[in-house]
Amino acid sequence: MAAIQLLTIVDAARHLGISRSKIYELLAEGELSSVRIGRTRRIALAALEEFIESHTDPIPARSA
Repeated sequence: MAAIQLLTIVDAARHLGISRSKIYELLAEGELSSVRIGRTRRIALAALEEFIESHTDPIPARSA
């Protein structure tokens, strides 16, 4: 079984280049999922990758 990489809120924010408060906002809106471990919250690296993929705009093809 592969180990799941979990990131802190601060690390997830750094990974995306956004603030901690924006991470909490995305969590509250259901845009990003997290795991609660005791009193802390962790975000799976896979969840961040899914978030990035789902919010990536396709680059339009250039016409000749």
